[in-house]
Amino acid sequence: MRGLSNVLLPLTLFILLISMSVMSQALPEDPEVMFAVPHDADVIYVNANIITVDRMHDCSRASAMAIDDGWFIYVGDETGVQAYKGPETLVIDLDGKTVIPGLHDSHIHYRIGSRELYP
Repeated sequence: MRGLSNVLLPLTLFILLISMSVMSQALPEDPEVMFAVPHDADVIYVNANIITVDRMHDCSRASAMAIDDGWFIYVGDETGVQAYKGPETLVIDLDGKTVIPGLHDSHIHYRIGSRELYP
C-alpha cells in the first residue's frame, strides 16, 4: 500500500498543477466586458428550477440561463434570456427539472478501485 501512495501523491499534485494552469489560461482578460452586452449564447436552458447561491439573495431561484463558451452569461427569467438567443443557439427545455450549482461526486472506494486497477 505504501508503494501506491508514493505514486498517487505526486500524480495528484501534477494533475492539480496542470488543472490550475489550464484554468488560469481559460479566464477572459476582462469578464465585465465579455458579459456587458447581450450576445448569442451557445446554449440556453429554459423551463428550469435553477437554484443559485449568491451573496445578495442567499439561494435565489431562476427559470432560465444562457451559456457561451463555457461561461454563464445570463441567469434569470425566460423573458430576459431571449436577448441571448441567436440563430445558432441550442435551446434546451428542462421541463421543470432542478439545477443546483457545484454538486459533483468525485471519489473512489480504494478497496474496490484498487482491485480494478491492479487485479
